[in-house]
Parts: sequence; structure tokens; C-alpha cells
Amino acid sequence: MMKREADNNRVKRAIEHLTAAQTNLDSIKAVDRKDIENVQISMATEWLEWTKKKLNALLPIVLLMVAVNVQGQTIELVRAELQRQHVPHPEIVLAQARLETGNFKSRRCKVDHNLFGIKHNGRYAKYAKWQDSVSDYKARISSRYAGGDYYAFLRRIGYAKDPNYVRKLRRF
Repeated sequence: MMKREADNNRVKRAIEHLTAAQTNLDSIKAVDRKDIENVQISMATEWLEWTKKKLNALLPIVLLMVAVNVQGQTIELVRAELQRQHVPHPEIVLAQARLETGNFKSRRCKVDHNLFGIKHNGRYAKYAKWQDSVSDYKARISSRYAGGDYYAFLRRIGYAKDPNYVRKLRRF
């Protein structure tokens, strides 16, 4: 009987040890999961902070680029540039820019900075900035103007292929 009681005690202790070991294992697994989650959260937080710093560094540049593009496409600034460069009949030429670019919304205007649909060697010209487009217009188009009716001048030089171009231009 003693032996049986001793065996039972050993079995009970073994069960207790196994139960304790299982509890410890569960606790270790929980800690490992928690540690992994903490590391993931920490890495995500570090990445977000890094991204935030980079975006904060780039934000002024992006805002400046947007401001330049928005300003570059306003009627007032184009009018002022036409006057600054002494382009004759700036209101008519401004109307041309608006007509050619769909009120400064076309890709040709926004990306290529071509306000007047000017072509070089059969292809639409691309400019570094929209002011260069005004300079090119002055050099290629308005430099040939000798006075008189500007609409007639545009017709005479064949500025546009559309026979209704001057009529559309007058509507602006």
C-alpha cells in the first residue's frame, strides 16, 4: 500500500509539474506573442515617424510647386507677363492662351507650359516655364505684327487652321 501511495504521490507531483510547465509554456507563448506585437508596433511607429519627417521635409517643396503651377495658370499673371514683355494686344493674346489651353487646364499647358499651341518642326513646343511660351509667342508671332487689326493679322499669317478661330477668340 505504501508503494501504491508513493506511486500516486509521484503521479500527482508529475501532474503538478506538467500543469506548471504547461502554464509556464502558455505564459511564454503569450509573452512571445506580446513581444512580437510590440516589435511590430514599434517598427510601424518608427516607419511612420520616418515617413512623417520625410513628408514634412518635402511638403514646402510640393506646396511651392503647386503654388507655382496654380499661379502660372492665372489670367492675371499671364496678362501681367504679356504686358511686361510688351506683347501687342495683350487682351487678344490672353484670349488666345485661354482658348488654346482650355482656360489653362490642358496637359499641354500644365505639363509642357505651352500657352499658345506653338509648334516647332511640326511638334508642340515644350517650355521649362510658361513665361518662356510668352517669349516664344512674342518672337515667332507678334514680332511680325506691323499694326492694324490684330484679328486680321492672325488670319493673314494663318495662325490657326480652324476657320472659326477668330470668331471663337472674339467670344473670350
